[in-house]
Amino acid sequence: EWIKRDKPLFEVKKDELKPCPFCGSNNLTHDVRGGRGAFGFWECAYLYVACRDCHIQFDVFVRITKEEDDTLPDEKILQLTLERGVEKWNTRYERTCEMQKSKGSLWGIATCSKCGNLTIEGDRNYCPNCGAKVVRE
Repeated sequence: EWIKRDKPLFEVKKDELKPCPFCGSNNLTHDVRGGRGAFGFWECAYLYVACRDCHIQFDVFVRITKEEDDTLPDEKILQLTLERGVEKWNTRYERTCEMQKSKGSLWGIATCSKCGNLTIEGDRNYCPNCGAKVVRE
């Protein structure tokens, strides 16, 4: 049975979620989602985060142990999902990379030092492929 709501069950404090890793906006919306599957255990628990500015959406999945599943009420599992999801979201944000200009590129192509994907060189603050924060020397 999936838990569905019109507004978040648990609110995150305004400064608790770090900014969007793609555009740097703090204009985020979030919710905790998940539920028990056909066999009665938590099949899926995650924090959903969406940026209202660049429209990127993330599902930050978290692990619920068998012991937690067996002993905790659903509301507590959702609270753990929120806490662990926020921690993962904020850890993900801390990744950094350098945009290395591709040799011989006529089009201003750069390579992310973290994920290795190519992107158009420019004043980006975040890699559009992996979300790592671009560090400039």
